Amino acid sequence: MRLLSISIIIIIVANICGCSVGPDYAPPQVLDFDYADLLSDEAQQPLTTESLTQWWQTLNDPLLTELIHEGLEGSLDLKNAHASIREVRARLGIARAGLLPQLDSTGQYNHNRTSANMTPEVEQPSLIKSAAQTAFQNAVNSSVRDALGMGNNQTQSSSGSSAASGVNQSTPLEGDYYQAGFDATWEIDIFGGTRRSVQAAGADLLAQEENLNSVRVSLAAEIALSYVDVRTAQRRLAVALENLTTQQGTLEILESRQKTGLSDELAVQQARYNLERTRSTIPGIRTDLERAMNSLAVLTGVMPGTLHSRLEEKTPIPTGTLKTVTGIPADTLRQRPDVRVIERQLMAQTARVGVATADLYPKLYLLGSIGWESLNESKLFSSHSLAWSLGPRISWPIFHGGSIRANIEVQNAVLEQLVIQYEKAVLQAAQEVRDALVAYAQEQQRRETLIKAVEAAQTAVDISQDKYKNGLTDFNNVLDAQRSLLSFQGDLAISEGTVTGNLVRLYKALGGGWQAIESAGGE
Repeated sequence: MRLLSISIIIIIVANICGCSVGPDYAPPQVLDFDYADLLSDEAQQPLTTESLTQWWQTLNDPLLTELIHEGLEGSLDLKNAHASIREVRARLGIARAGLLPQLDSTGQYNHNRTSANMTPEVEQPSLIKSAAQTAFQNAVNSSVRDALGMGNNQTQSSSGSSAASGVNQSTPLEGDYYQAGFDATWEIDIFGGTRRSVQAAGADLLAQEENLNSVRVSLAAEIALSYVDVRTAQRRLAVALENLTTQQGTLEILESRQKTGLSDELAVQQARYNLERTRSTIPGIRTDLERAMNSLAVLTGVMPGTLHSRLEEKTPIPTGTLKTVTGIPADTLRQRPDVRVIERQLMAQTARVGVATADLYPKLYLLGSIGWESLNESKLFSSHSLAWSLGPRISWPIFHGGSIRANIEVQNAVLEQLVIQYEKAVLQAAQEVRDALVAYAQEQQRRETLIKAVEAAQTAVDISQDKYKNGLTDFNNVLDAQRSLLSFQGDLAISEGTVTGNLVRLYKALGGGWQAIESAGGE
């Protein structure tokens, strides 16, 4: 009872005086970013948290929305991220278990036989031996036999017979030992080393969850970009086929005119190489289309070729309704999942500095055991076989060659690196947003210019063909106009896809989408 009372007092004092050594986490401070020089003053709907959450809805393409949600369910990257979360959550459970007592059941059986050379010899009693010498020799024999697993009765009997017979006692000893019970160990976390470990594991779990959100954001954006690539390639292919049809008609007309003497061979050959030049671009476009479709299939977690039937129907390149960006929500960059990943890693590493610091201080353990011990199997669980122990143990490092303080320095250096990585991540996020804003605005201007160029090229084709038919110009003007029209139409198709792609990249740079994805396709 005295040991139990002492242990209870130790636990109460430890819980009252317990503290967690090491630094406490504080969110890092970063500079604010202003995009006023890139934002429009037009009366357009600004970007809001809500619009970022459902950004793909602004593209007004139901099939794209379906594919994004299918990707959130079937993507292998997301499945891998979910498995990583389960791993880290289990590690948190391991860390929390360190706060609780550990109880183990034990059982043991030994059959021992000692060496004859390890048994002390008992000489024949001499007449000159005193009674004290004989008693001392018997005590030695009894102690040795007890240590080797022999009972007191056996010891006395053997000792007595040895003394009586006067024969040297050098025979080996054998015996059985039975034990069963429970052992308990509990570290009283006085200086918070274990609690800091739990904090670190919890922050690791938060970081892994943010990594999952980052995968979601990237996945939604990559699906949208691949879908835009599919529609862009289809539009480019349609433009090439339309021009191929037109140029085929022109060649047939020239061949007919040549037969009647109204055209020469030069015009026919010029029309033919113009036609074949257009035809040569089609295989490359089909390759780009196939690559984009296969990429989209992999992103959604299905075999390449599976989505072809759903994408065969030609639809326009999706375009966002937001032409200008008039505002960006505050703290948007800090809400990006990839930035939040590093912030959670900072939190975990701060706790690990505390774990390393706690190694400088003593550790207090409460140890206890209860069970049964016997040399006789039938008497193992009798009341006389009960044995127990209870008491504290203190461990305090005295000399470890400076390794403990060196480990603290290691953890502090890692913490400093993460602070720098966090600042760099925020700067890179700001760069991505600015790059996307500029690219989105400038590509819109380029598209408007290409629309005018296509209109002018189409007019030039019509005029040059009329003049050629009336003999007012040679066929070179017709060829130049047709080549220019094909080039401008292809550039316009690419530009339309780029505008939408830059808008998707802007939403991705702002970290949009993971909130809605989490509620729709989360764990």
